[in-house]
Amino acid sequence: MKPFYFSLALACVLTGTLWAADDPFCGKWKLNMEKSTFTGEQIKIQDLGGNKYKWTVGNVTDTITYDGTDQPVHFGRTISMAPEGANNWKMVIKKDGRVLSSMTHTISDDGKTQTIKGTETKPDGTTSDFDAVWKKNGGGSGWGARGKRPT
Repeated sequence: MKPFYFSLALACVLTGTLWAADDPFCGKWKLNMEKSTFTGEQIKIQDLGGNKYKWTVGNVTDTITYDGTDQPVHFGRTISMAPEGANNWKMVIKKDGRVLSSMTHTISDDGKTQTIKGTETKPDGTTSDFDAVWKKNGGGSGWGARGKRPT
């Protein structure tokens, strides 16, 4: 390689590196739920009978048998789901055998609210807890219904 082209390539790499270091979007970010609003996010759960449910989130649909075994789903993941009483489901999401998150879904006694409480495992092994509350906004009863995260 001619010295001029080598110097030009090196200058481009160094300039790109320096620009990236000053990029205000680079860094660690944490969601501030108090100042956040999620709208339009919906889950549709359909009871297919035989302990099988069809989950649709956005344009992604998976069918899961609720028997506690790992079921293959989108994005190379598996989900295991099992009932824990009449109003609770236990869900574990894995990728390549590693637990990404573990959670409990609970339906309120009136069947109008679903609360999800769980723990997420990050790639570095650290964990964080989360919870989400969904309101039923469509047909169906019990688990087989449409839910919407309130705004």
